[in-house]
Amino acid sequence: MAISSVRRCHVGLLATGLVVLAWSAWHPFSYFIWILEVAAAIVGALVLIAIYPRFKFTDLVYVLVLVHAIILMIGGHYTYAEMPLLNWLRDEFHLARNHYDRVGHLAQGFVPAIIAREVLIRRSPLKPGKWLFLVVTCFCLALSAFYEFIEWVGRHRHRRGGDGLPGHAGRHLGHAMGYVLGVYRCERCATPAQQVARPAACFDADRLDFRREDTKV
Repeated sequence: MAISSVRRCHVGLLATGLVVLAWSAWHPFSYFIWILEVAAAIVGALVLIAIYPRFKFTDLVYVLVLVHAIILMIGGHYTYAEMPLLNWLRDEFHLARNHYDRVGHLAQGFVPAIIAREVLIRRSPLKPGKWLFLVVTCFCLALSAFYEFIEWVGRHRHRRGGDGLPGHAGRHLGHAMGYVLGVYRCERCATPAQQVARPAACFDADRLDFRREDTKV
């Protein structure tokens, strides 16, 4: 795939994210909750745009980031407790509550694991193996702990208990399942020799072009 085609794909992903962001910001349940939930997606997008000329992730990472951002933006618009589709599932299957928050928790573990692994393989001496798995796991745990702290502050400032904000039930299990799935998805997608020679063999064919651009930095 030519570089121009890759960039058109990335621009398309960005445009999709902006459209969903505009929808999400149109009369959300609460602008405070919206800011709290969507800020991470906005900051992440700005960082990816800023480093794009020097460091390009694989297409898989950009797609996963967009999916994660959309999950956050939907949660920010409706609140996690009132997402319509999961409300329907709750009522249809007589569930105890709306479980959309667990979708976000799974993504919060899975997507950062994929991102951290790719950065470490391409920008550090670490190679696929136990040490890489440990470092990625520690990174995801630290990120989840930081996010918990932000939400704790938000709850106290909002003075509305847990309404609209993701619940604690199943949160840490969702994060753990996410980053374990993320790391093992990559560890098993190619042989060790392929992973060392070409870290993103499990991602896409554009990886070699990205590596050549990275060497210029």
